[in-house]
Amino acid sequence: VTHVVLTAIATHAPNIDDNAADCAMALLMELLRMGNRQVQETTHRYLTVTDRHGKLLTHMRQRLLAALDLMRERKDQVADRFVKLALVQRRGIHRALRTMEAIQLLCEGHFKPLQETIREQPMLSVNINLINDIIKLLFLQCDSPRSIRRMEDLEVTLTCSTLDVLIESVQGPCPANQELIAMSAPAMTAVKTILPAVFSSRVSKYTRFLTKSRALQLCASCLEGRKDK
Repeated sequence: VTHVVLTAIATHAPNIDDNAADCAMALLMELLRMGNRQVQETTHRYLTVTDRHGKLLTHMRQRLLAALDLMRERKDQVADRFVKLALVQRRGIHRALRTMEAIQLLCEGHFKPLQETIREQPMLSVNINLINDIIKLLFLQCDSPRSIRRMEDLEVTLTCSTLDVLIESVQGPCPANQELIAMSAPAMTAVKTILPAVFSSRVSKYTRFLTKSRALQLCASCLEGRKDK
């Protein structure tokens, strides 16, 4: 079943609500919940042995790039003043949230083989660094206090989800991912912007608290098990 689901995602277009890939993504997330090690191992074999051209990771990257395009559009939209999210933008953010959750579930339970694989694939004909794309999204949203003040609750929820993925990618720990994130100026700039940020009243107190706590947790996770703290 896992192999069929992964193939459906890899061979169908991303960013189309309710198409075969979208439905398969939802099923994969259910299969992965609670750190299902058997499904994680099957996914790792698929990515490193079956899918030699990286079609599945390319699909995931295209979903992330669509989220980046959406956030760039949104940033331009609120450059001068706050504007409410349009319905199509809300749908795009919900799609991005599903993508983040799927990547997080791949790594859940500190599954190091997939933590490593979402960063690099030396065995494939391509190399796709999903962690770098996730960092770009985090920085795009949180590069300045003004950017944060002009967010709606749903946008901050995406920021929190982005932090969750990065946290899951390093815990265990995964030293190479720790170094990538800790040495990333955009990632650390985003964290330093989030911690003292004054959020708009449009953002719930719970979401504000959760996002700041996740930023701190990411810093702590990047130091986990290291002697070079």
